[in-house]
Amino acid sequence: MLLTAAGMLFSMTAYESLKQLLFPTITVWQSHIITIFFSTFVALIVAYFVLLTTDRLLRRIAEENILRQKMEDELRVSEQKFSKLFHANPDWVIISNLHSGRYLDVNAAVLRMTGFSREEIVGRTSLELQMWVNPEERKGIVSILLREGRISSHEVKFRMKSGEIRSMLRSAELIDLNGESVMISVCKDITDRNQAALERERLIGQLEESLSKVKLLSGMLPICASCKKIRDEKGEWFQVESYIKDRSDALFTHGVCPDCAQKLYPNFYKE
Repeated sequence: MLLTAAGMLFSMTAYESLKQLLFPTITVWQSHIITIFFSTFVALIVAYFVLLTTDRLLRRIAEENILRQKMEDELRVSEQKFSKLFHANPDWVIISNLHSGRYLDVNAAVLRMTGFSREEIVGRTSLELQMWVNPEERKGIVSILLREGRISSHEVKFRMKSGEIRSMLRSAELIDLNGESVMISVCKDITDRNQAALERERLIGQLEESLSKVKLLSGMLPICASCKKIRDEKGEWFQVESYIKDRSDALFTHGVCPDCAQKLYPNFYKE
């Protein structure tokens, strides 16, 4: 409206000046007719440009509204997906303040394993809950995050509410959330895996120790065809029992085979 009024005022002023120059002897009623015609013409031109500008403005506003609504819908869907992944993840997912260590949110896996309730964790720091077995490890993680922005597969130890110590493999990334440095951490419990590895190493050690004590006989053994004595590397002859006993962990018990029993005791052992 203001633009139209200004255009009309400018046009009427220009028209009066032009009329005095071109039609100095025009009659009053002719002047009114020309004035009405000229004013209508100018008003139509101004209205056209006003409508054109307004239509473009309305189109741009509508497009911006559609784009904003689309972005809001995509953001809402993204937040829903993140929420589902956050709470359904079987590993720990923790959102905390980088510098203070204050927990902003944790998923169900953290509550289930640590034994803490959400009210006991959210809003408090890890140091207040004494979850870090070695608090200095957290300072090291913060230093790496400030330098590199992320950390991957770093083994740490956490203390549960019951006092149990669990080994966790931690990965974290630093993000900015509303101007606040926030750390998103994912921790995988590797306590059982570490214990299994220790047990495997223990069994391997026992096996190697046992194998080191085993004495094996190999190669050709010179043996008498008659008395069955065995000759050693020095040329001395030994009974089979003593030779094998000295060179292995085997033990001997003595008995009589059926052939020898019939030969030695024919009255007791008959065919």
